[in-house]
Amino acid sequence: MKKEARPVSKLTLEDVHEQFREWRKSKAWHDPIPEELWDAAVELSKEYSPTQVCKTLRLESSKFKERVHASRPKENDVSPSFVELNFGNLPASAEYILEAEDSGGRKMRICVKGQTVDVLGLAKAFWTGES
Repeated sequence: MKKEARPVSKLTLEDVHEQFREWRKSKAWHDPIPEELWDAAVELSKEYSPTQVCKTLRLESSKFKERVHASRPKENDVSPSFVELNFGNLPASAEYILEAEDSGGRKMRICVKGQTVDVLGLAKAFWTGES
C-alpha cells in the first residue's frame, strides 16, 4: 500500500528523518539535497531546535541556518500600505511625529509641536526632490 504524502507543515522530525534516510539510500555521493527535503527540514525549525534538526537529519548546521534565515520574511517584503492622516481636527497645541520610508530606503521624519504645518507639502517636496 502506498503512503500518502502529508503536507510539509504536518511532518514530524521522525517523518523527515525517514525521508532523508530513503533519499540517501538511492542517491549518488555528489547529489545535492533536494529542495523538497530542505523545505521540510526548514519547516521543522518552527517546532524543533536547529541542533535537534541538524543532528537527526545529519545536516551541516551552517547551511541549515542559512536556509532557515532565508526562509524568514524580510522587512522589505512587507507590502506598502496607505494610511490616511487627517490633520484637520488637531488642536493648535498638538504634538506629533510622522515617520515615512520609501522603497529605496530614504527616510523622512517630521516632528511637530504646537504649530500648523503643511505635512503633505513637506512630504511631496521630500519624495519628489522639489524645493
